[in-house]
Amino acid sequence: MTFYLVESVLFVALLVTSVSVLQMYREIRRLRNDQAVFLGAIADTNRTFDGLKGTLLEISRDGLQVAQRLEVRVAEGRVLIEQLETFRRGWTGPGEESATKVAS
Repeated sequence: MTFYLVESVLFVALLVTSVSVLQMYREIRRLRNDQAVFLGAIADTNRTFDGLKGTLLEISRDGLQVAQRLEVRVAEGRVLIEQLETFRRGWTGPGEESATKVAS
């Protein structure tokens, strides 16, 4: 009778262990699937950041070109202002320039 009792306890222990192993196997399989999804998300993020890097470099280069063109135009504008001031002084004469400054 003791044999059957020990045999029953061992059988129950085997069943409990088998159920636990099956649960762990399912959990490991789920974690592997989650890992694959996570690695895919990381790869997508990496590609997105690479694209952003290229876009930012392009925007930076374009912005530099715009700033350089703007600097040239501002310099041209200053030269034109100087020319206009010179022509205005020549047109109004030296005596009228001081009168214009006083009136302003």
